[in-house]
Amino acid sequence: PTITTTAISSITNTTANSGGTISTDGGAAVNVRGVCWSTTANPTIALSTKTTDGTGIGTFTSAITGLTAATTYHVRAYATNSVGTAYGNDVSFTTTSSTPDVYVAGYERNATNQVATVWKNGIATSLSSATNDAQATSVFVSGTDVYVTGFEYDISTKATAKIWKNGIATALTNGTQDAYAYSVFVSGSDVYVAGTEYNGSFDVPKIWKNGIATSLTNGTTQ
Repeated sequence: PTITTTAISSITNTTANSGGTISTDGGAAVNVRGVCWSTTANPTIALSTKTTDGTGIGTFTSAITGLTAATTYHVRAYATNSVGTAYGNDVSFTTTSSTPDVYVAGYERNATNQVATVWKNGIATSLSSATNDAQATSVFVSGTDVYVTGFEYDISTKATAKIWKNGIATALTNGTQDAYAYSVFVSGSDVYVAGTEYNGSFDVPKIWKNGIATSLTNGTTQ
């Protein structure tokens, strides 16, 4: 048979999904198909770590189970007919850690100013330059991206609402009035930030979607 291995998906600390596509059976019907895996390259069906997922040509899905956290595995799809067993390409992946990462947003004071800071598992990363006071107020992790909200004062002592994505800052306001970002939530490709911006008389609660602000009140009362 002729077979390719499906890319790995839905990776956890103990499971993952793969599978294969059998384009031709080589002239004899495929009577067993599935995937096999190992911590070394090019695993074979001689291993006990394999699945059986139906018969015949076409595309199939395989559930890989019983894995060890934070470990790299190699997977190959296979198809067997009366002539022999054919293998797909070797695909590798690493299971997630069994211990979840812990993030904290806040600030750390240097000799003169507050520095917006995010901690991952106790390791600090500075988000602001320490030229002016800045604070981080909330953190949200989406896949491999880390979003942090907060605010930073400029030389005119106005607070600018900000969001940092993977340490790169984006201002949500223009700095003409005090503004603060307090929380962040990510859904798909949309980034939502909640906070306030002063209108000259009152603090107006706002939500920013992908950087576009919407006021939640009319700004005539506190």
